[in-house]
Amino acid sequence: MANDQKPVISVRKLRKVYMMGQEHVVALHNIDLDIPRGEVCCIFGTSGSGKSTLLNQLAGLEKPTRGVVRIGGVPISQLNENQLAAFRQKHIGFVFQSYNLLPELTAAENVAMPLMFKGIDPDVRLLEAKKMLCRVGLKDRMDHFPNQMSGGQQQRVGMRVRHAPRGRVRRRADRQPRLEDDERGHAHDPRLCQALPPDDRARLPRSGDDRVCRPHRHAH
Repeated sequence: MANDQKPVISVRKLRKVYMMGQEHVVALHNIDLDIPRGEVCCIFGTSGSGKSTLLNQLAGLEKPTRGVVRIGGVPISQLNENQLAAFRQKHIGFVFQSYNLLPELTAAENVAMPLMFKGIDPDVRLLEAKKMLCRVGLKDRMDHFPNQMSGGQQQRVGMRVRHAPRGRVRRRADRQPRLEDDERGHAHDPRLCQALPPDDRARLPRSGDDRVCRPHRHAH
């Protein structure tokens, strides 16, 4: 990282300890990490090595036992719950492993949903959602419900849901809402995206946003 480039994500002396009955489980110990803007960062490790815990810290979903997490210079580890909720809504996008599209809403309505929380007029947000879907080749699917779309199409809708609030960092998780965290993380990692069909690969959004992903690896 160039000396004149400030990291968009900065972690210092991060430690997270869980209580499991009478036992102290150290999930993270003195983690230092800098991620510059626009970088794709993958976190690899065996099951139980702390990947999800680290991503939860970076997303502000858990408080550290000790240490500081900064995003864009903001110490999110020191914010209260209301401040964190406002920060996540404005700056962090979440992509779900299982897409988590609302089954009773169309593709366009799913993408428009996050814009509701920004106070955007219903007609305007639906129009914006349709524009986003057109950009990823889903012009003919915007009025379809999730169960009427293929897995790849649902994934593209999920990516646009992530982009709707125009966040800068994204997270993918298997439990809660690109920080990416799942077994499909490879689908958007440029080194591993060959797992996608060429047509789907070509339609992946190219936003220049910062990505942190955690491809899952099983222990052998």
